Amino acid sequence: MASTAAKSAHLSCIEVEAIARPEVARTLTSMLTESPSLTLTPLGTTARTLPGINTVQPEPIGQVEGARAIKHAAHALIKGLIRLALDTGRSWHEIGDALNLHGEAAGPEEPVAELAYDCALDYSTFAARHTCTWTCPTCQHLITDQGPFYELPVGEEGHADDCLRWSA
Repeated sequence: MASTAAKSAHLSCIEVEAIARPEVARTLTSMLTESPSLTLTPLGTTARTLPGINTVQPEPIGQVEGARAIKHAAHALIKGLIRLALDTGRSWHEIGDALNLHGEAAGPEEPVAELAYDCALDYSTFAARHTCTWTCPTCQHLITDQGPFYELPVGEEGHADDCLRWSA
């Protein structure tokens, strides 16, 4: 397992996504099998069953529902990891690098840091979309971050008065 983790550190994002797709499909199939609901009930027809019954594949609407649930779970995981990265002193630009957002930036007018902040907001609930919160690794206070658009202290509220990050 350790060699797999070390090996995956050298994979491109495209390679990691190619590895992840079948894992997500297996997770979806397992999730639908273990937690059926009304729309997850197998439907359709096969040559071996009566019309209207499919014992092979989950119903497509159930698959869509399950895939959406996986997407939301992945977004929640990403949001938590973004906060952890901020808690450990990483910058919005570094987070943008990790999210591989360079291809989405509209040139130097739209820095990767701003796209990373937008991603953090996209993964938030509607009520929390205007700010991102994290714990400053220097002063240990909860910071309300309004993004990389502002200079400190306007963009990051909540630092201790004697915080070295805030005073820098």
